[in-house]
This record gives sequence, structure tokens and C-alpha cells, in this order.
Amino acid sequence: MPYLGKEPARVPVTAADIPDDSITAAKIVDGVITAADIGPNAVNTSELVDDAVTADKLANSINTAIAANTAKTGITTSQANAITANTAKVTNATHTGDVTGATALTIADDAVTAAKLANSINTDIATGVTANTTANAALPKSGGAMTGAITTNSTFDGRDVATDGTKLDGIAASANNYVHPNHSGEVTSSADGATVIADNIVDEANLKVSNAPTNGYVLTAQSGNTGGLTWAEAGGGPSLGTDSIIRTNAQTISENITIGSTTNGMSAGPITIADGNTVTVNGNWSVV
Repeated sequence: MPYLGKEPARVPVTAADIPDDSITAAKIVDGVITAADIGPNAVNTSELVDDAVTADKLANSINTAIAANTAKTGITTSQANAITANTAKVTNATHTGDVTGATALTIADDAVTAAKLANSINTDIATGVTANTTANAALPKSGGAMTGAITTNSTFDGRDVATDGTKLDGIAASANNYVHPNHSGEVTSSADGATVIADNIVDEANLKVSNAPTNGYVLTAQSGNTGGLTWAEAGGGPSLGTDSIIRTNAQTISENITIGSTTNGMSAGPITIADGNTVTVNGNWSVV
């Protein structure tokens, strides 16, 4: 006959025959109770020992969800918000010294010494950033003379040196690259820039004269007047005195003269005809 404790038990034994809290974990054979024997929602958090559930005890899908921080299944809203806000993580320490800050770190001023630089950088500083050129021999920022050719794949002060240089090469020394236009009309010119007044062009209107013209007047030189020219009444030959009060003529004829048949002539005498010269009178000649 089976017994429960010291009391005879009925057969078969049901859960109702077992007193509450009479079966301890020590009395359960390992591996006898499986997950299928535990009813849904039969175990709650109050029945779990703190830190008793490890990552190994969790299903792979739960571990994956926790790692991805997407499911948040089985935790409270505040716990889910804490995971989302990442507030449960350990706060970064605040650093001092050469590098300062907590989350974002900053290298302090004057903290990087030569010893902290990579060997390649120290080598470049010692020998110059370009081959065979030391830092001391480099052109200072204040300017200086360059002894070699300067090339660029960009521009200098916004100017394309190569293009502008080609233009300058095509300009002759001292040239202004100006072509004088050709002129026509009263004044003409060719490409050399020299102008020429055309023949039979200058008329009365072109002259700069000090007075208006009068028919029968002749143009005379008067340096004190406007333009240095003045229209004046034609005179009667050589004369003396104001208003040519005395008409004059030479006393000796040293040339051959012919007086036409329709011409009258007059001379103040005496008149002498030089040897070898003649005066032929076909008209009239009076000597007074």
C-alpha cells in the first residue's frame, strides 16, 4: 500500500491528495518537470530569484531582440523608455590633461609636442615638405625672390597666367596694339596714322582770318591779328608813308619789258635802261 508521509494513500494519487508546500525542489528528480508541465503565465517575476535568469536561459530570439533593442517585450514602459534613452549605461568619465572632456574629447592647446608626432611628420619638418628644400630655406609669407620656375594648375589672383602669357607673347615691344583707321574726304589717312589734306580742298571757309572778306581784297599777313591773316585792299605797288602817300619805282630797268598795245604805263623819271635790256612799247608809256 502506498503512503503519503505516514498516511495510507489512495491509488491513484491525485494533486488533491498532496498537502500544500509538502513537495520541495529537493524531492523532484532532475529533468522530470519540463516546460510543457508548467501552465501558461504560471510563473511570475515574484517567483524568480534575483539574477536567476541568465542570457543562456533566454530564447535566442529574445537575446537577438535585446541586442537589437527593438522588442522590449516583457518589461515595463519606464524600462523600455530607459533602454531607448540609453540612460542606464555608465556615464563617460570626465578627462583632464592633454585631452579634456567627457563624451566629446578635445586636444588642449600646445599639448602636441614633437615627441607626440609620427616619425614621418618629424622627418618632413626637418627636411622640408618638398624634396631637397629645408624649412629655413622656404619662401617666407612676407614674400621674397624665387630662383626657379613657378607652375600652377590654378590661377594667380584670379588670372590665368598661361592664357594671358600667350596673349602677351603676341604683342611687339613698345606696341599699343592699336590700328589707326583709314580716313577719306578732305583729309585722308592710311593705317600708319599719317593724315594728308587733299589737293584743291582748302577754301575761304577753312581759313582762320581776323576779318570778313571783301571782293577785290587780298589776304595779307598780320601777325598780331587772329589767325595771323587779314583781308586788305590791294595796293598800287611800292609806296612810302601812311596810306601809301608816295608811290615809288626804280630808276633803272634791268630786264626786258614789253608794253602791250592795249596797255598804258607810267613811270617817275628819270629812267635808265641798262645795257643789254630793252623796253618795247606797243601801247603807251609815260615818264613824268
